[in-house]
Amino acid sequence: MPTFKVFASTKLANSFVIAINVYKAYKEVDKAYCEILRIGVLFADLHYQNNKMLIRTEGNILFMSGIIWSGDDTYFDYHFSKLEKEFPSEVKIYLHTKGGEVFAGSFIESRIRASKAKTIIRVLGTAFSMGSILLTAADEREMVANGFVMIHEPKGRTLGNAQAHTNAAQLLTDMESNFVASLMSITNKTKKQVEKWLIGDNYFNAKRALKEGIIDRIVDPVLAVAIDETKALDASEVYGQFSALLVDKQTRENSNKNKDKMKQQLIDKFGLTDVTASSSDTAIAEALQNHFDAQVTEIQAKLDKEVTKSAGYETAITAQRDAKIEALLKPLEGKLSKEKLATYKAIGENDVKALETVLEGINPRNTMRDAITDGDGTAVVGREAWDWDKWQKEDPRGVEKMAQDSPEAFLALGKAKFGNNWTI
Repeated sequence: MPTFKVFASTKLANSFVIAINVYKAYKEVDKAYCEILRIGVLFADLHYQNNKMLIRTEGNILFMSGIIWSGDDTYFDYHFSKLEKEFPSEVKIYLHTKGGEVFAGSFIESRIRASKAKTIIRVLGTAFSMGSILLTAADEREMVANGFVMIHEPKGRTLGNAQAHTNAAQLLTDMESNFVASLMSITNKTKKQVEKWLIGDNYFNAKRALKEGIIDRIVDPVLAVAIDETKALDASEVYGQFSALLVDKQTRENSNKNKDKMKQQLIDKFGLTDVTASSSDTAIAEALQNHFDAQVTEIQAKLDKEVTKSAGYETAITAQRDAKIEALLKPLEGKLSKEKLATYKAIGENDVKALETVLEGINPRNTMRDAITDGDGTAVVGREAWDWDKWQKEDPRGVEKMAQDSPEAFLALGKAKFGNNWTI
C-alpha cells in the first residue's frame, strides 16, 4: 500500500483528494455537454434555414414563403416598398406561411393596409395563424383550390414573476381582440362568431373559406397537392407538403447541399457511424444521441472509478490517523482517566495536529492513587485515604517506594503531615 502523509484534518484531506479527481472527471463531462450545446445551435440554425421567410419579387408579384420571424417585418417592407414605387396601381402578394411572430406579422399587416396601391393576396398553399390575419389587410383575397387557412388564438410563453405572467396574459388578450377585429372587417361576422374561430386550431379549405368570407375567390391550384384528411395532419405537415413543392428546384438543391454539408461536418467531427450526409435529420440526431450517451457512460464509469479510488484514499488516511492517535495516547493509558483519553481521541479524529499541540502542554503527574503500590509495584486499591501515620504503621516500605516512584505524591503526603514548609 502507498504511504500517505497525515494531513492536519483527514476530512479536509479526503475532500481535497475527491475534489481533484471529481474535477478531472467533470471536466470531461463539461466538455461533452459543450459539444452538445454546439450541436443544438447547429440544429437550431439548420431549422431556421429550412423555415426562414423567403421573399422574392417577379414583376408586380411579391412571393412570400416561410415562417414570420422577428426582423422579417423590415425584410418585407424593403421589397414591398420597391414594388409600390415600380407598380403604384397594383401589387400582388403570393403567400405561403405557417404563421410566426405576432409583432412582426402585425407590422406587415399594417404595412399592407397602408399601401396606396391595390393589394391582392393569393394563398398558394397555407395561411396559418398570423398568415390568416395578413389576409385581412388586402383589398382582395384569393386562395388556390387545394389551399388551407388556419385560425387560432395568439399564444406565447412567459418566464418571470406573477406580474410578468399577468402582463403577458393581458398582452395576449389584446392581440386576440385585434385578431377578432381584423377578421370581422372582411367577413361581416359578429364578434361572437369570430371568437369561436379562435378556440383551438380551426382549418378552412378553399370552399369553406369562401363561404365564411375569409377569401373572395378560389383560383386553380399551382401545385399538385391533395390533402383529403386535414385532421390527420398537423399544421407543420400541411405547411411542409406545400413548401416542398413551392420552393424552386435550384433553391431546393442549394438547401440540400447546405444541409448535407452540415451533416457531413457532424459525422466527421464526432466520428458517427451507420449514417451518411444523405441520412435523414432524425437518423443524424439519433446517431448523435447514441454518441453522447456512450460518452456519458464512459465518463460516468471514470467518475465511479475515481470515487472508489478516493474511498480507498479515505480508508488509508483514516487507518494512518488512528495509528498516529494510538501512538500518541498509548503512553498516557493508566495515567489519565478513560473519559479524558476519549476526549483526546475525539480531538485527534478531528485534527491530529491539534491533538499533538494539546499533548505537548501536558506533563503527566502521578496521583496519590497512582502512587499506591505494594512491594512488587502492583497497584493497591483502597489506600487513597491513608495519611502519613497510617502509611508508617501499615506499610513503611510503600512510603519509601512512593518517594522514589512518585515524588510529587510523596511530597503532598508529607505536607499534609508537617505543613507546607516540609520538603523532600
